[in-house]
Amino acid sequence: MHDALSRLGVPQDGVALEPGCGVGNCMSQAPAGRRFIGVELDSLSGRTARVLHPTADIRIENFGDTRLPKLDAVIGNVPFADVKLEYQGQKLSLHDFFIAKSVDALKPGGVVAVVTSHYTLDKQNAGMRIDLAEKADFLGAVRLPCDAFKAEGTEVTTDILFLRKRAPGQEPNHADPEWLETSVLGIDKADLWEMVLDDLSRRTRSTAPASRFCRSAT
Repeated sequence: MHDALSRLGVPQDGVALEPGCGVGNCMSQAPAGRRFIGVELDSLSGRTARVLHPTADIRIENFGDTRLPKLDAVIGNVPFADVKLEYQGQKLSLHDFFIAKSVDALKPGGVVAVVTSHYTLDKQNAGMRIDLAEKADFLGAVRLPCDAFKAEGTEVTTDILFLRKRAPGQEPNHADPEWLETSVLGIDKADLWEMVLDDLSRRTRSTAPASRFCRSAT
C-alpha cells in the first residue's frame, strides 16, 4: 500500500493519516521521511503507538472528534463494526464513516489507501459511493482472500480501496465509472450482490458454496 501511494504521486515527506491506528502497524512500514498523524480511541494501543512512533502525532481520542489538517494521504485498516454514526446528515457504517472523514481531510490530489469491509463497494444502496464519487476519483480496488485476516481471528471479505481527492470543479476521472453499481449473481440458488467490475472465474462460479463465497481480486 505504501508503494502504491508513492507510485500515485504522494510525496515521501508528505503528511499521512492512519485512522484507527492501533499500535501503528502502517506507520511501521512507511518509507523514511513520511510524517504521520495517528488517531486511536483505545488508550493502551494509543500509548503503545506513542512509544513505537515518537515522531508521529498520536492522538488518543475519538476519530469523530479529531480535527485534522489537510493531508497528503490516508493509509490504514479502518475499523469494522455493526455501528452507525452520524456524518454530514447521514447515518454511515463505521468503516464508511472513517473513509468519508478521511477523504474530506485530503488535499486535492491526496490519496486514500485503506482496507475496508467489502460492503463499502458491494452494498446495493450506492449512496455512500455516490457521495465519495462527488469528491474523489476511484483509482482501483483489490479484493483480498476471505482468510486474509484468519490469523487475527476473523474471516471477513475485505478490499483495499484507492481514491484520489479532486480539486473543486475538477472533472471526475474514475478508473472505472461502473464502480458505483452492483449486479446480482445467482450462486447455488442464492442471490449475492457484487460490484459489476468484479470478474469471477468460471471455476469460482461453479464451485463456491454461497455460505463461504470468496471472490477473486480484480
